[in-house]
Amino acid sequence: MSPTADRDRDGIPADEPDLDELAHEAGDAARRLSAAIAGATIVLLHGLVGWFTAALGLVAPLWAVTVLLVVWAAAGVLAWRWRARRPIVAMLVPLVTAGVVLGAVALGSRLLGWSA
Repeated sequence: MSPTADRDRDGIPADEPDLDELAHEAGDAARRLSAAIAGATIVLLHGLVGWFTAALGLVAPLWAVTVLLVVWAAAGVLAWRWRARRPIVAMLVPLVTAGVVLGAVALGSRLLGWSA
């Protein structure tokens, strides 16, 4: 047997791991970790926004709170579906949702006369 028989075409011994494979596995692990962190952040932030949205019954009428809770739930589904592919964008969804809720309450207070 020749001394190069147990080497691949790049001259690396056959029993050594392929660096491209290791880099790919490390990238997969990093994506899984970022998705897990994004998921936990989304659940915490979105839950907090939902709690405040539900408490709006003290300021806004029931129909408005119901509409805002539906918007909140749809945003939560969107954020959860985006957590693996776009974790940064998914983590911004609860913040945007909070802005929408606060904007709706401000408009309702100014234009529709909602008050506590």
